[in-house]
Amino acid sequence: MGRSLLRTLLALILLLAGTMVPMTVQAPVKAGTAVISTDKTDYFIGEVVQANFSVEWTGGLPPSPTTFEWYTPADVSIFKETLDAFSYEIGNKNYLGALSNWPSNMTGTGFRVKGIHNYSTEFDEFYFNVSHYSDAVYVDNLTLTLNSNFYENGTTAKATANLTFLGNGSYLDNVSFVWNYPNGSEAFNEMKTPISVDTNGSVEVCSYWTIDFEGINFEVVASYLGVAPMSDTAYFDVIPQRVRTWKNQTVSNNEVWNLTDSPFGVCNNITIDLLDSLTIPAGSTVRFCPDTGIFVRGTLRMEGFSTSNITLTSYSYPAGRGDWKGVFFEDSGSDGSVLNNVKVNFSQQGIMLNRASPNLANITIANSSSTGIDAFQTTIFLSGIVIIDSVQGIYSMESTLDLSDSEILRCDDGVVVDQSDGTFERSQIYAISGRGIWARSSSLTIRDSVISVVDTGLILEGSRDFLVEGVTIDADVYALWTLSSTNLTFSQDAFSSGVLSFTATDDTLVVNSTITSSPENFRVRGGSTVTALNCSFDDAPVVVTSGSWLFVQNFLDVHVFDTDGQPLSGASVELILDSTPILPVYTDSGGWVRWQVLLYETFTGPGNPTYTSNQVNVTLDGYNITNNFRTLDMSISRIENFE
Repeated sequence: MGRSLLRTLLALILLLAGTMVPMTVQAPVKAGTAVISTDKTDYFIGEVVQANFSVEWTGGLPPSPTTFEWYTPADVSIFKETLDAFSYEIGNKNYLGALSNWPSNMTGTGFRVKGIHNYSTEFDEFYFNVSHYSDAVYVDNLTLTLNSNFYENGTTAKATANLTFLGNGSYLDNVSFVWNYPNGSEAFNEMKTPISVDTNGSVEVCSYWTIDFEGINFEVVASYLGVAPMSDTAYFDVIPQRVRTWKNQTVSNNEVWNLTDSPFGVCNNITIDLLDSLTIPAGSTVRFCPDTGIFVRGTLRMEGFSTSNITLTSYSYPAGRGDWKGVFFEDSGSDGSVLNNVKVNFSQQGIMLNRASPNLANITIANSSSTGIDAFQTTIFLSGIVIIDSVQGIYSMESTLDLSDSEILRCDDGVVVDQSDGTFERSQIYAISGRGIWARSSSLTIRDSVISVVDTGLILEGSRDFLVEGVTIDADVYALWTLSSTNLTFSQDAFSSGVLSFTATDDTLVVNSTITSSPENFRVRGGSTVTALNCSFDDAPVVVTSGSWLFVQNFLDVHVFDTDGQPLSGASVELILDSTPILPVYTDSGGWVRWQVLLYETFTGPGNPTYTSNQVNVTLDGYNITNNFRTLDMSISRIENFE
């Protein structure tokens, strides 16, 4: 092993001395190369100089004493001492080591310390210097920082090297700065001289580079070139230019921004007053500084195309939820505004409607820290809306909200309506950690939509006059949860998982629907009244508490015809429920009585349901109808034929 490599390893070797491993005695003994060094080469008067001695050996454990001799630059002995060495190993090599200290009490260049292994006479020498604080300077730390971890192309990066030093700052040597591209090639370099008259202090040295390339993992290396050279490296990324034109004023008259000036930057709120207008062209990008947004009392026109959207986003890098405020429409003066094919990213509230009804379509809102679209006391039609990765998709308060052909994905809550009405059609609410749709004191019609991969699909609280038609709900816990609601109709729906829970709910009809929920399908309690008409479900996991009712009903169609297959009109069809006849109905010109609703079973509390006996009696003067009195199995909807 060479001396230079041994010196480099010596500090690590001595750190391990506290965990020495006893060596196995072998013979014969043979000592190898000895190495001695001090912890640094330059000291100030009064500092303790520590010499570290090491010798590699093989064979049996040799006698351990080691002698240290210290000499002045004039080669005069300062003192001499013999110390016991300690044994240790690194890898498969064995070593003996010893330490000796000298408190420096004189200055000079070329002090010498000599270490001798007494058994083998292997020795080594090392030289060092001692100075007055006023006569020299030694940098003991260099830290390099950048004023940002990213820059825009075309801007200027600043690197600052902070040097802490001992001694006279006026003797500081140069600092080299080398700026490198991501591929390692040099972009720029310069030499700077630290200026300081302090003793035992710190100083900053700065370098600037005007960036001319985009990419990741650029680097700058700062190196101190004086006694005890040292260096540090910092890394940064370069992104495309984020802003070409700054827009920080209140809009006046009819202002039109030019696409050639995009991307735009906003660091003060953009305000559009009543009777004023702002047009932002297709293909534009507007980046907002923190806590800024657009406030519209007049007219905002942002009409993009499917191939050329308008993007409103954060100026921050990297961007995060809630970086900027959003777009706020205030009062009816903004009703003439149009937003089409617009993307709103990283805002607090994507779009806020306060008693305002602009034309909104084909809008994507992503990463909002509050709500994608917030409507208050307004009537609004939304089409082609996509809200992604936000806390809440849509919130409606005291409003009429019509939503169609839209998606809400990966939000905490999908749609929350409070004291509102409206219609939702052909929309999807997917991957919601909380509630798909939560309606409080509201009335909605929801058609032809999907609510899936949600915790709770649909919550109706204090709501009435609801129609849910052709909707698929797939939920982890509750597919449907109603509380203190009334006059609810669920038609042609599919509840593929999640419980249907009804609490204190009246006049509720579930019709023509498929229910495969678990661990319970129906959970009826709190005095609720629910009717399941022509539904497919297993009645075993039904749970109804005392004072509540679940009625299971199905449809009966009756067809009456003669022996030639010709329909018989005017035939009397009398239904008898639990031995009680009800008023007869008569067949039409096609011989049909259709859609007679018959009760099959009733759940009124814990335990088995009660079943209703259903019979039918068909008569027609002048005809002898075969088997005209029948007992019916109404566990499913059915057609009964008579001739």
